[in-house]
Amino acid sequence: NAERNLQNSRTLYENYLQSIFINRGEEWRIKPLGDLAIFRNGINYTKNSRGECIKIVGVKDFQNNYWTPLENLDIVRIDGNLAEHDVLKKGDILAVRSNGNIELIGRCILAGDIPGKISHSGFTIRIRLSSSEVLPEYLCYFMKSRASRKRLIDNGTGTNIKSLNQTTLSTLEVPYPPISQQRILITKIETLSTKTKKLES
Repeated sequence: NAERNLQNSRTLYENYLQSIFINRGEEWRIKPLGDLAIFRNGINYTKNSRGECIKIVGVKDFQNNYWTPLENLDIVRIDGNLAEHDVLKKGDILAVRSNGNIELIGRCILAGDIPGKISHSGFTIRIRLSSSEVLPEYLCYFMKSRASRKRLIDNGTGTNIKSLNQTTLSTLEVPYPPISQQRILITKIETLSTKTKKLES
């Protein structure tokens, strides 16, 4: 019974999240993500790299998180120094770009306040909003919805190891209401998410 109730609580949350983006009003707009954001693949490094040591967000840090975790990040040595355009900033969304487990493709997390220099691995891709029409919190919830994840997984390239590229991301259609309504929806989703976690615990 406990296992069934646990699954029911998660399904309730997922269904609610999905319904938000399906039941759209007349004032909603739809644009491809490429018109709203710019993308950058994470940095690559090897055991022979002889440059700066930095903290890095990798695939293992995603799990079911909404916010980018800042504790227990791996510290790696890269080639040369970390470029400014590779530094993670508040409001950035990271998505899993490549992984042997197809179910992880497109999984995403949102960066909050970032202390110091932190970057992300080459197995991830950064989404940085270039438009003020969409809030990063809203976009992250949209990308976590069941339909968005399925679209990204289905469009992934490769046979043995699925991979998500910038072209696929740029074509993802994002429905969104005015900013004021986005804030209301974010609050509603956060409230249900908190209740769901209480049910789980």
